Amino acid sequence: MTAKEMFGALGYKLYEDDIAIVFENNQGDVIAFTYKDKELVVQPTNISKSISMAELKSINMQIKELEWI
Repeated sequence: MTAKEMFGALGYKLYEDDIAIVFENNQGDVIAFTYKDKELVVQPTNISKSISMAELKSINMQIKELEWI
């Protein structure tokens, strides 16, 4: 299963352009991967949001697919 499929199974929608890959769920939480700086950006709608193990696995898979590690 690809990272895009994993995020999709968690309810995230994909937005992609030449700057970043962005996943956003229906609560407005955003997980983005910027190409130029190779940064992971997590923007929760609630400051106390935690990352689930499924989200972490999806993040790790996307980083592997981007060949950042």
